[in-house]
Amino acid sequence: MKKLVLGVAAILASSAMVAQSNSSNVNQSGTSNAATVNQTGTSNTSDVSQSGLNVAGSGIENVSVVNQTGADNASKIKQAGDYNLADVFQLGDRNNAEVDQGVGFAEDNTAIATQVGNGNDSFQRQRFDNNTAEIAQVGDNNTSRQLQTSGPNQSPGNDAYGEQWGTDNSLVQMQSGHTNSAVSLQGSALFDSREGTVEQTQEGDDNSAFAQHEEDRNEIYQTQIGNRNSATATQNLATFGGDNDAFQDQNGNGNSAFSSQEGSFNLVDQDQNGDLNEASSTQDGNNNSSAISQVGTSNVATMLQVGDGNRATQTQNGEENTGTGVQYGTNNELIQGQVGVGNNAESIQGSAAFDSRDGFVLQSQDGEGNSAFAQHEEDRNQIYQIQDGSNNSATATQNLAYFGGDNFAGQLQVGEGNSASISQEGTGDFGGLTGEGNEANQIQFGTENLAITSQNGQGNLSNMIQIGSLNSAQDTQVGINNSSTVIQVGSLHSSTVLQNGVGNTSFVTQNN
Repeated sequence: MKKLVLGVAAILASSAMVAQSNSSNVNQSGTSNAATVNQTGTSNTSDVSQSGLNVAGSGIENVSVVNQTGADNASKIKQAGDYNLADVFQLGDRNNAEVDQGVGFAEDNTAIATQVGNGNDSFQRQRFDNNTAEIAQVGDNNTSRQLQTSGPNQSPGNDAYGEQWGTDNSLVQMQSGHTNSAVSLQGSALFDSREGTVEQTQEGDDNSAFAQHEEDRNEIYQTQIGNRNSATATQNLATFGGDNDAFQDQNGNGNSAFSSQEGSFNLVDQDQNGDLNEASSTQDGNNNSSAISQVGTSNVATMLQVGDGNRATQTQNGEENTGTGVQYGTNNELIQGQVGVGNNAESIQGSAAFDSRDGFVLQSQDGEGNSAFAQHEEDRNQIYQIQDGSNNSATATQNLAYFGGDNFAGQLQVGEGNSASISQEGTGDFGGLTGEGNEANQIQFGTENLAITSQNGQGNLSNMIQIGSLNSAQDTQVGINNSSTVIQVGSLHSSTVLQNGVGNTSFVTQNN
């Protein structure tokens, strides 16, 4: 049902006040159109065309208001349809604004462009029902594009809002469907955005995109195809910096993507295909990289990076997988890949109190219900955990209580219900030792095997291999340059090794 929202049924006039060398052209046809043009300065041009035949309620109640102050400004408004309003205000020189709204049964469209400064360019085009678009640019040489389409007839409209403070910023907003919302804020009244870029593309219904940044050369790209998706990206709202890039691409329904970047030269890339997936990346520092790719349903991936030069990749395929990564420090790298249902992988490198430097974690799980946890601090620690099967559990921690580094933990489990744990630290014994140069390898093939390694000191080596079912092996070493090897093949074997001192060696083999 058509709605009369502007109350201009009695307005049949248009007016133009033109200063020297200014040009204004108004062409109206139909019913109850109104146009007002005010130009002050020189060489300003305004072209307003409102048309339509009063057939089936079309071509009526259009309103156009143009105010230009300065020189060499250009405004063009074309409206055809029902209850349209276009309001252009330009203050400064060499600004260009163009509004094109609807044909046929396009109704209740509203487009407002406000440009203050020099050399700004805005373009707005809307088709069909109940759309609203608003551009506000303050500064110089900013560019904005808004295109919206909704349907069928009587559908709710889309809402696009763009605001640019600063110079040489670029904005593109394209929405197709209904009840979509796109908001872009570049710069603010306190801090400018310079050479920033925001592109927001949404196809479907009930999608929401929000982008905000300040400072220099930040870029945000958001693409959503489907329904009820949400994307949010912010850059340099709390710190100085720039040259950050954020990419958010979602295809499906009910997906959510969040990105926050503080600092310089950071990269976030979030790609989700499916339904009800969640991706979140937070970066505070410089030269950090976070890539999240999720395919399936109800997957959740979270990444926090604080420091410089950290790299993280999380890939999840399946359903209800959860990946969590935390990096404090410099030059850490995390790779987590999960395929299946209900897997959980968590990695923590460094902490708010102690950094991790040049750490590396790789966790790959293929199956269902697997759990992997890795945590370390200090220098050049590495953890690899690979699980193939279901309901396996792997845990590795390094240098959480003592200084040190250069430790290595590797675990491989193939089967079901296996459990592996590695802890490598320093010790207060022997006059106090940092935890350095320890290495632990645990390999399990079969079902419900248990392997536990604890090493405190320096240069200790532990190797465990279990093939079969229901085997148990526990290795504890405290001191310097101790070595332990356990090999168990078959079922129901049990081994316990305890070594304390310097240069101890043990070798255990069991078969049945």
